[in-house]
Amino acid sequence: MSERNEASDRRMSSGVASLVGVTRRFGELCALSGIDITLGNQEVVGLLGPNGAGKTTLLRVLCGYLIPDEGEVTVCGTDMLADPVTGRKEVGYMPEQAPAYGEMTVTEYMDFVAACRGVAAGRRDTVERALERSGTHAVSHRLVRNLSKGYRQRLALAAAIVGEPRLIILDEPGAGLDPNQMYELRQLIVSLGNRHTVLVSSHIMQEIEAVSDRVLILDNGRLVADGSAVELLGTGSTAFEALVVGASADRLEELIRSFSGNAVVIARSESGTRVRFEPGEEAEQSVVFDWAVSNGVSLSEIVPVRRRLESLFRTLTAGESDGSAKGAERQ
Repeated sequence: MSERNEASDRRMSSGVASLVGVTRRFGELCALSGIDITLGNQEVVGLLGPNGAGKTTLLRVLCGYLIPDEGEVTVCGTDMLADPVTGRKEVGYMPEQAPAYGEMTVTEYMDFVAACRGVAAGRRDTVERALERSGTHAVSHRLVRNLSKGYRQRLALAAAIVGEPRLIILDEPGAGLDPNQMYELRQLIVSLGNRHTVLVSSHIMQEIEAVSDRVLILDNGRLVADGSAVELLGTGSTAFEALVVGASADRLEELIRSFSGNAVVIARSESGTRVRFEPGEEAEQSVVFDWAVSNGVSLSEIVPVRRRLESLFRTLTAGESDGSAKGAERQ
């Protein structure tokens, strides 16, 4: 077994949180349906889904803010339905639109949050550490209402990590940030994953792919994918790009229509025509070679194209899949 798999098994065997058979309805709307998830120790988990998929509902159920209609929710060994107060002590939550008191200074606000979380007044170090790790220490004297959007997001993150909770939940933490701020946030999330379990919900798939050890995809209240990016992107078809020579533009257009999978012309040049092939279930280069030989054309080069998370997301959430990617699910 590889070191990566061994580390993954260790994280999962010492799970920080779990949802088992969780269903949550709002009237006739089923926001979550039979969700089974285990969050391991010290991992960054990305949560993706289209609008209305149930992401925020899942986060609120995990935090203990919403009670599921069915199922079990456990955080650090505590049943969140039986004892939500104890369970919440191990959860740091950053909502998409985090509230803050504008008339307070950053330090005053953090002291207030620490007190609400039950952090002893003498443990000033935990507030200082949260300010330092979130990059807000330099503005600790400012009024909250005078902070920029980027610093408000950082302050919300500082409030989520004060007291060193084992589970940190971030709902759209990058909303409204510029590219430089997004880069800094990404570095911070990765560093948090070395000491905490971090669940990040975002619409920015590139960021999820960059920071996550594992990715969850929700669609219509159901979990349709669960696994590392490598595991998930290894499912489904693989694409290849080839430089085709020996055929005119008109003839090549006719030939690619006979290809068993999908094929599309990307670019033309003096050296040939670059075509992207997606063989479908038979995701082998040999399928492309056989097509070229049978049609009397040559391939001067052929390279596999790495499937992107965005492509998988669109497949799973656009009604084009039966959810088979859930085969990568962690048991």
